[in-house]
Amino acid sequence: YYTSTNNTYHPYHKFNLTVSKPITGTLTISWMGHTNSGGILNLYVYNFTSGSWGSSLDSDSGTTDFTLSYIFTSGFGDIINDGRISVLVQDPRGETR
Repeated sequence: YYTSTNNTYHPYHKFNLTVSKPITGTLTISWMGHTNSGGILNLYVYNFTSGSWGSSLDSDSGTTDFTLSYIFTSGFGDIINDGRISVLVQDPRGETR
């Protein structure tokens, strides 16, 4: 587990995934974990074409482990840059809720 212990900001984890071959068909990006009681987790994938974090997927999660998955069936060129996909998982409520 990676753990965030920040008490004043919105904790997040950023991952850079390596893509070693062309993607055809379907791409599934999954993250497993949990947040604090009453927390929400958002999963973002960076869109290199628009220059912004997009494709948000969120879930009320709490303290029990669960999996967030995002499935792409097209637009792979928008989210892959130099063989890399950037993924961000964030609890936007942080500890200040």
